[in-house]
Amino acid sequence: MLQSSDDFFSWLQHQWERYVEDRAWQGESEGYLPFHVPSIRAFLPELLLQGRLHRVQVTGGGFPGWMRIGIALPEDTPGEVFRSTLANLGYAWPYGNVSHRDWLAFAWQWGALRSQISTVSDKIAHVLADEMHPIQERMEETFSEWMYQRFQGLWSLAVTDIPILVHQVPQILRRASESGERVALVVVDGMALDHWLTIRDASAEWMTEWEIAEHTCFAWVPTLTSISRQSIFAGRRPQLFPETWKTTYGESKHWQRTGADWGFPTTAVAYVSPKVLGSARVDDPLSNIPQAMDDEVRLLGLAISDIDNLAHASTFGVVEMQRDVRLWAASGNFARLIAALLSQDFTVYLVADHGSVEATGRGQPSEGALVEMRALRARIYDADVFAEATMRQYPHAKAWPPIGLPDNLSVLVADDLTAFDSINSQVVAHGGIALEEVIVPFIRIRRRS
Repeated sequence: MLQSSDDFFSWLQHQWERYVEDRAWQGESEGYLPFHVPSIRAFLPELLLQGRLHRVQVTGGGFPGWMRIGIALPEDTPGEVFRSTLANLGYAWPYGNVSHRDWLAFAWQWGALRSQISTVSDKIAHVLADEMHPIQERMEETFSEWMYQRFQGLWSLAVTDIPILVHQVPQILRRASESGERVALVVVDGMALDHWLTIRDASAEWMTEWEIAEHTCFAWVPTLTSISRQSIFAGRRPQLFPETWKTTYGESKHWQRTGADWGFPTTAVAYVSPKVLGSARVDDPLSNIPQAMDDEVRLLGLAISDIDNLAHASTFGVVEMQRDVRLWAASGNFARLIAALLSQDFTVYLVADHGSVEATGRGQPSEGALVEMRALRARIYDADVFAEATMRQYPHAKAWPPIGLPDNLSVLVADDLTAFDSINSQVVAHGGIALEEVIVPFIRIRRRS
C-alpha cells in the first residue's frame, strides 16, 4: 500500500533549516545531512520546485550560488521568487520517449510554479503569467508529442501501489478495503495539480493532524467529466460503459456495481454528489452527507464540483483561477469535510478526474446534431467524416486516437493552448491533452495516530 512521505519531508526540511542556519557547508558537517555533496545537492532544486522543501529565511549573505534557490532574503519579493523558480524550471521538462514517471515527477514542479501565482497581487500575477506563457507553450508542445506516442500504452501497464490511469483508483481502494479500512473516495471535479498545492497551502493548519501520501496519475482523454470521472466510479475504461459515456447520471450505479464486485451489500455502498461547498463557512459539512455517519457504509463515493464550476466561470486564466481556488480553500469548508470524514473513521482517497488550462478561442464550430459531445477543448463525433470536415475548417482542431473509448467514435482536441470558442476569447477549460488537464493528484489522507 501507499507509504506516507509526510514524516520524511518534515525531517528533511528540519535538516535543511539547520544546515543553512549553522552554515554547515563551511566546516565540519558531522550531524548534518551533507547537502553540499553533489549527489545530494542535485536533488535540491527539484524538491524545492515540487514544494517538498521550503526556502529558509536568512538575513546575511555569503551563501554559495547553488544554495540560492533554497534561501529567502529579506529583499526577496514573491515575484522574484516566481521568476527564480521559472528560470530554474524553464526547459527542464522531459524530452523524447521517456517513461510516464518522468512526466509525473515534472508535473509536481510545474504545479508548484503555477500555484505561486496565487501568492502575489493580481497586477503582478498577470505580468508573471505572461512571462510564463511562452515557456508553457513549448512545454505543452513537448508533452503533446509524448502523449501521442505513449498514452496508448499506459492502460496496459501493471498497477502496484499507485494507479497509472484514474480508472485504476478502485483497484487501490479494494486492497485498502480488504485490509479493513473504511474507504471514502472524494473525486474533486477539475482539480488540477496546482490547485491541490494551493489548497494544501491554504489548509496548512489542518494538515498537521493528517498523514498525507501524495501521488499523481493520468486522466482519460478527452479530459471530460462524463468520461474520466465516470471511469473512476466505474473502475473501468470508458469503452466498457458505451451506453453512459455522455453523462454522469450512471455514476451511482457504477459505484454500486464496484462495491458489489467486492462482495459488499447495497447498504454498505453510497454515492453522493453534495451541493456546492462554496466560500461561505459551512460548520457541518456532513449535513448533506448523512451516509457518512451510517456505520454500515464501508465504501463512500463523493463527487465535488466546486472547482470545475470555478473553472467554467473564469475568464482571466490562471491568475483568476488560482485566486478563486485559494479563496475557496481558505473558507475551510473542504478541509472540514475531510476532517469530518476522518472523524468517522474513513481513510480518504482524494483524486481529480481532470484539470484545466487557460486557452484562447480560435473559432467555435456550429454543427448541431452532427457532434455527439462538444466542449471547449474537445469534440466527439460518431463518424470520421464529420471530424474531418471540422479539421478542414478549423486548423486548431487536431485528431486524437480514440484510445480506450467506445467503438466508432472520432475525437478532436484543441491544439496547443487553444479552445473551440469565439476568436480571441480567454477561457479556463478542459477536454484536451495539456499537462495541466491530464496529470492529476491522487492523495491518501489518514488521521495521525
